[in-house]
Amino acid sequence: SRYGKILVIGFASGKIPKFPINLALVKEFDIVGVFWGAFTRNNTDAFKENMNEAVCYKLIFDKNQLQNMPKSSAVILIYNFLTFEFIYKNLVKGLIENKSFVLASERIKSEVSKIVEETEILNKIYVSKSYMDEDMLDKAKEII
Repeated sequence: SRYGKILVIGFASGKIPKFPINLALVKEFDIVGVFWGAFTRNNTDAFKENMNEAVCYKLIFDKNQLQNMPKSSAVILIYNFLTFEFIYKNLVKGLIENKSFVLASERIKSEVSKIVEETEILNKIYVSKSYMDEDMLDKAKEII
C-alpha cells in the first residue's frame, strides 16, 4: 500500500530473493532491513523488555498438569515473569521448595522478589547472563 513499510527480517529458505527496487519508488513505500541479531545486541534493554512481555501470554499448561510435576529436585528455566508467577501460585509448596529457577533477566528477578517471601525459594533463584537458550542452560549446569 502507498506509504507502507516492508520489514525484511530474514529468509527461511536461505536464498535471498531479488526485489525490483523501482516498485518502492512508484508505490512510495519503504523497505527496511532488520538484522535481528544486531538489534538484540545493540538494544538489549528494549529487547529484554519486549521478550519478557511477548514470550508467554498464553501458558501451555494448566494447574492439573503442574501438580503432576515430579517431586524430585529440578532446575526450571524461566523466560518471563508470568510463567514463574503461574508456577509459584499453583504449585504445591512441598513441590516448589526442591526446585531451582534460572531466570532470563534481572528484571524478572525483581518482579519475582515482590511475590516470593520464602527465603529458601529466593536462595534457589539464579539469573542467566542472557535470555538465550545456551546461556540459560549454562547457568542450569552451574547449579547442578
